[in-house]
Amino acid sequence: MGLTLDCACMHCGYKQKGIYLGSGMIMGYYYFPAYQALDKRVVHLNIFRYLEIEEFRLPEEPNTELTLFKSLRLIPYFV
Repeated sequence: MGLTLDCACMHCGYKQKGIYLGSGMIMGYYYFPAYQALDKRVVHLNIFRYLEIEEFRLPEEPNTELTLFKSLRLIPYFV
């Protein structure tokens, strides 16, 4: 079951509510927090395809979904 997170920084005062984490009830979705560099805020990102690729890729192969995230200036917090 998924969770809904609220994030806040004690140092700068940044606050964001409603960030999804986990799979919830819908197949094909797995949400994870990410930093959206263009708007300078935290968003939830569907990493389901990233996880599928990661499960079967060889160590020397790039994960194409992570490359796509980076090109969109989305930085998942596991990077």
